[in-house]
Amino acid sequence: MLKGAKEFIAKLERLKSQAQFEAGKAMYPEVLKLDADTKKAISQGARSGKLYKRGNKTHQASAQGEYPKTDRGELVASLFIEDGDLRKGKLIYGASAPHAKPLEYKPPSQGGRPWLKPQFDKWKGDIGKAAKKAIIKFMAKEFRK
Repeated sequence: MLKGAKEFIAKLERLKSQAQFEAGKAMYPEVLKLDADTKKAISQGARSGKLYKRGNKTHQASAQGEYPKTDRGELVASLFIEDGDLRKGKLIYGASAPHAKPLEYKPPSQGGRPWLKPQFDKWKGDIGKAAKKAIIKFMAKEFRK
């Protein structure tokens, strides 16, 4: 093995870990924007699905191709952002409501109303750009030393 190779490899691993951490920190504000936009998409906007009554209240469901319509606010209230492992640049965004997963993955003909993937597709460019910018800034700083 070349002289100093172990130290060089250890330094690269340290730089990789630090760059991933910087990327995770930079993505967080963009994920907050995704979260706010998701809440707005579910909570607001017209729906064109069936009208039905639940107790004394009339509710209009979402139609195929629309975001799920908030009823009791459970889906929106259950949205979360979690540090999956910020040291590795990982953030987790999702919902803990029992109906979140069926809404996302069932076919529309069976009541599915995807909400997470459309939102992620909308925001992934901004999230990726923030991470890339943070990594480039970090690496430029490191290699100026």
